[in-house]
Amino acid sequence: MTSAVFVFIVILGHCVLEDSQATCTFPVDVRAMWVKGDEPRTLTFASSSLTGMNITWSTTTDLDTFDCYFSSGSVYVINASYTGVVDETVNYFVCWELQKVTASAYLMFDLTAILTATGFDQGRTGVIQNIDDPFNMSAICTKNSASELPTTLVKNGATSADVSVTCPRDLITWFSYGLCASTELSFCSNNQTATANYSMCSTRVFNSANGVLVCMGDVTRASFVYLNLFQTDARKVTCFRFPSSAGTTFTGTYYSGDCTKVKGTFTDLTFTQIRPCFTTTTSTTTTTTTTTVSSSSTTTTSTTPTTSITTSAATGTTKTDVSSAETSRDSGTDSKVGVAVGVSLGLVALAALGLLMFLVFVRKIKFGGKISDSTRTTSDKPANQNTGSTEKSDENEKEKNDDKSKKEEMKESEKPESKVNGSNGHSVTNGNGQLSPRKPTSLPPIRNTKPVAPPVNS
Repeated sequence: MTSAVFVFIVILGHCVLEDSQATCTFPVDVRAMWVKGDEPRTLTFASSSLTGMNITWSTTTDLDTFDCYFSSGSVYVINASYTGVVDETVNYFVCWELQKVTASAYLMFDLTAILTATGFDQGRTGVIQNIDDPFNMSAICTKNSASELPTTLVKNGATSADVSVTCPRDLITWFSYGLCASTELSFCSNNQTATANYSMCSTRVFNSANGVLVCMGDVTRASFVYLNLFQTDARKVTCFRFPSSAGTTFTGTYYSGDCTKVKGTFTDLTFTQIRPCFTTTTSTTTTTTTTTVSSSSTTTTSTTPTTSITTSAATGTTKTDVSSAETSRDSGTDSKVGVAVGVSLGLVALAALGLLMFLVFVRKIKFGGKISDSTRTTSDKPANQNTGSTEKSDENEKEKNDDKSKKEEMKESEKPESKVNGSNGHSVTNGNGQLSPRKPTSLPPIRNTKPVAPPVNS
């Protein structure tokens, strides 16, 4: 039950208050007009008073307005004063505990015993004390909310959405309830609403004309749950009792009014679960991922099993697909792993293929394109080799030219010449009429050449 639970404080002994101190106030959100249970009258709460109690004493006195006399936590003591038959003023006390369900709905626990005084409405709760007697709360609030059943307060004008809360877990399913051969009752609509299918069986259930009720708070007493159902058509409350450990089949009882009327008219029904709010189906598929590295390599194939668990509403209006290898909560785990493995194998295959192509290309260049040095022409040589050969060729050519010039000069010097003046720089004759050998003419230095042997005189 979704509610703000207030703790009832049990006060032992006597609590004595002077009249000047006997005042309290109601919470702000309680200060409104409320419908109590299935009663036709309306209670109107003000700051420190309420009207609409309509308690009749004898046949002439109507106690309608009560004051907030004392409060402790969620427990409120209210009173009304009147004059008795012997002109004695007395107080009429009532003790309530209020537990909030929503801003528009409260559970009300009446903690005062049934009044048995002569002249009052029988069956009404209350305690009568002389106005001069000390206030005794323990004599007024004689019951405990932990063992009592509540009535309800519904704010005037509230809608079913304003008062509804989540229904007990054991009821959130589809039932048959035995009033006809075919019946259908669902608590699956937003987990807060009970809907009977009157097109299958027109016999009323839960005293509802349209078959639509909302859960409005529950309490557990002993081995039973007492649930207040708010009728959306008549705006009344029906109390529904069922076992606290209800299985797929159980006996439930609903009453003609709120849960304080459990001794009144009731109806027993057998409720049997016919299907859950959601159905689950399981199917298994296999995903195969194939990766080819190259035309000459091995093809790798990986197979990933995937279990698909499909959950759908029993009405066929909601569907949720969940992929999992072990449980429906591990959504899509195996399928994602399969995709990741396939992508990884594909990347490895591409990398291997690229490396293979690169090695083939390098091998072709290294071995397939080799040319014999004996047949390679100058134009086939690399550019750096051509440059070195050209420089060496130029040096050899220069050496050959120098050798040729030297040889020609030597031949010229070996030829016989007529006597000439020694001043002309050529050969001269000595005194015997023979030519004196001419001094060799100095030659420019020759780089990197072998020395040439001097000519032999003939």
